[in-house]
Amino acid sequence: VYFVGPDMDSYRDAIQEVADRLNYTYLNFNYTDLPSASELTGVLENVIVIPPLTSVTRFPWKVAVHGLVVWIDPDGWKRRDVIERDKVRKKKFPKKKAIFGPEQPTDFSLHKP
Repeated sequence: VYFVGPDMDSYRDAIQEVADRLNYTYLNFNYTDLPSASELTGVLENVIVIPPLTSVTRFPWKVAVHGLVVWIDPDGWKRRDVIERDKVRKKKFPKKKAIFGPEQPTDFSLHKP
């Protein structure tokens, strides 16, 4: 389980408690490159905290896709019902509009192959 977020220091005690309840080992992500961090892909039952300055780089995400990633958002998350989620989805992925005019341009040439 990988914990990621902009402010991990204030949640360290809570993450430690999660690790204790799951009976997992608590680890800090102290790797600086992908080959050394790839050692974590084969290790099971760990709660790993990725610091904010490390999580903005690309290589921790290549390792974190091999587990459950938990994003801690201090700003909060508004719970939405089905209608509100559908509105957000339609804004993110709008339907493609039909092209104005004919689909194929008119061919005015006299010579047809």
